This record gives sequence, C-alpha cells and structure tokens, in this order.
Amino acid sequence: MKNSIKLYIPDVFNHLLDVKNRYLIIYGGAGSGKSKFVARKIVYRCLVEGGHKFLVLRKYKNTTRLSVVMEIRKVLEENEIEYKYNKNDNEIRFGNNTIIFLGMDDPEKLKSIEGITGVWMEEATEFEYKDYMQIDLRLRGETKFYKQIIMTFNPVSGKRGDWIKKEFFNNGEEKVKSKDFGKYYIHHSTVDDNPFIDEEYKKKLDDIPDESLKKIYRYGRWSEIKGLIYADNIGYVKDFIKDYDIRMYGMDFGWNNPSVLEEIRIKDDSKVYLKNLIYESYLKTSELIERMNNLGVSKRDLIIGDSAEPDKIEEIKEAGYNIVGAVKKSVYNEIIWIKGKFRIYLLNDDEKSKDNFTNYKWKEKNGEFLDEPVKYKDHIPDAVRYALTYYYKYRDDGFIEMSEDDFY
Repeated sequence: MKNSIKLYIPDVFNHLLDVKNRYLIIYGGAGSGKSKFVARKIVYRCLVEGGHKFLVLRKYKNTTRLSVVMEIRKVLEENEIEYKYNKNDNEIRFGNNTIIFLGMDDPEKLKSIEGITGVWMEEATEFEYKDYMQIDLRLRGETKFYKQIIMTFNPVSGKRGDWIKKEFFNNGEEKVKSKDFGKYYIHHSTVDDNPFIDEEYKKKLDDIPDESLKKIYRYGRWSEIKGLIYADNIGYVKDFIKDYDIRMYGMDFGWNNPSVLEEIRIKDDSKVYLKNLIYESYLKTSELIERMNNLGVSKRDLIIGDSAEPDKIEEIKEAGYNIVGAVKKSVYNEIIWIKGKFRIYLLNDDEKSKDNFTNYKWKEKNGEFLDEPVKYKDHIPDAVRYALTYYYKYRDDGFIEMSEDDFY
C-alpha cells in the first residue's frame, strides 16, 4: 500500500490534519470543501497511522452511498490505492483499515460495532441530540492513536441544529475562523476559502435572494429558516408507497439550474408520495431523454412539464413519452390550494427532495412574509406543483384554448 497521499485540499483546512481534539466541529457555507477535506483526513490517518476502524454516519444509511462513500472512494482512486468496497455491508477496506458507512436508522448494527477509532457525522444537523449521545458512547476504549468525532454541517438553527449550538457554541464563538476550545475545536469556512470551486457556483450563492438562506449557505453563519411554505404538510417515510391510486411525474427544465424529474404517487386523493429521479444541470434534452430511458420512466403515465419550454416538451413527446405542458396561473393560489388539499411524504433517503422542500420559503420584506416564494431550491416544489395543479385543478380547463393572460 502507498505510504504517501496527494490531498488536494484548500489551505484553510491544512492545519486540521493535526487537530486531535475529541470533537472537531467543521461548519460553514456551501461549497467550502468541508466534506472533501474530512474524506481526505480519514484516508490520510489510515495511511499514516494504520489500523483504523472509522465509522462514517449520515442520519439515513441509504444516503451514504451517493455522498460520503463516493467521496472516500474518489480519494482512494485519485491516489491509486487498492481497496475493496463491500456494497452489502457498506464498508471499504484497504491495508489494515476499515471504513464503515452507517445510518442512525440501523441502530442495532451501530451497537454491534466494536473497536471504533474515529467517527464522521456528515450533515450533523440531520441528527438529534440522542443520536449524538449514542455515537459518543461508541467511541471508547484504548486505541493507539487519538479518538475523534468530526461533525460537518451548514449552520441551520431551529429544530435541526439547536442541539449543536447548545453543545458547542455560545456568545461570539461562531465569529472565529478557527479556535481550540480544549475538548472541542471549531473551524469555519465558506466558498471563498475553496480555490477549486468555479466562479459560476460562487455567483449562485451570491445571488441567493433571501437573507436567512444567504447567511447559512453563502456565509456559513447560524440562521433559522422561517416562513417555510410546506412545513405543516411534510411527513417522512422509509419506503416508496407501492399501494397507490395514481402515478404521474412532474418536470422542471433548467440549464445552469438543474433539470428535475419527480415521480409522484398519490393515495386517496390527499396523500402525495415523492421520489426524485433526475436533478442535474447542463442536460441537453436528448441527454434528459436518455436518463429517463435508463431509469425506466413510464411512457404510459402522464408527465407534466414546465410549459415555458414547449420545444423540449415536444422533443420528449416525440421520444414516446406522455408529456403535456403545465397550466400556470397564480403561484400563490396554487401553493395555498396544495397546502389545503394534500399531505406530502418524502423518502428519508431522498436528499434532493428533502433539501428543496426544507428550504422552500416565502419571501420576506421588513420582517413580513410576502405572498411569493423565494426563487431558491424551488425546482422540485415547482415540478410537483405543475403536476398536481394540472391533474386536479386545471386539466379540464383546456390548456390549448387558454389565453396568454392566464399565465404568469
């Protein structure tokens, strides 16, 4: 096995390779490179120290494969390090090291693991305080090298993150860039600290049209997201419903912003179950169709797409899909109608749908909420709104016969 590693990390993280505090709290804005750094620190410690059994956690196990597993495999492959990935056990082995990927939805497996030498809690605000306490208890016993729990997250206050604030932050501590507090070490970073990020992504963060969202994702500072549109309508389920009455798809087109395809299953005309299938930028229509073909998207069930892109709708229709353009009237009225009629269920491991719906909020001005949503992480809610309003509210109006005055 190689005994050297190319890290490719922003300079702002270099000193954290040698931070040995029991708790390493790495928080900040989107795109700062937090998670990429931690993946590299884990591999680095495995190579330099050896004999490690790292536990890498997300709240839900299935989300690890598309995030932290992929990131650590990327580091190993960049450095041409031979490894074995056991998909069934969700673990990576190389040399005399093991990296185990778990979720808090598999508590018995967590309790059965012995000899853990380090833990990474990715998206720590997803966890509850009781999860953290259980994890902390697992990291015990004598080890040759220091034991450490690393947490990475965007600083969302409120129900999601307040336990972290209470445990590790007080007064002005969040204003420091990097500071040792004895048992724990806090480090803050933003996209400005990441020389590997592209300018277009930075501009997206600069252009976030909401103060609280911008504070969290651009500047990486604690803020609470208030005025969430569907806060009272959202539930979570482990598995996608199989016993449903209606299946349809909602589609939103983008280029710099992602193109979205959301599968929608409906039960009892009031329960809406969602699953994100496509969420990807820079897709040509032909590539979007290829993704749909590979996913086995039904050519029988109705797809309702953004009517602002009629050429794309026509091209998808020519590929054999049953697609129509959405009817658009009042965004506010459509949202209020959906809130009054449906309860929306998100899959625990559907990161994209959860991320969009838990950040989708009303605009604010002078402390008052307006009757208009913020145009940020709105792509999946838009796709779902197109589908539900077309099928239940506007379908019989006759889309072709409507005048331009009916559109916003």
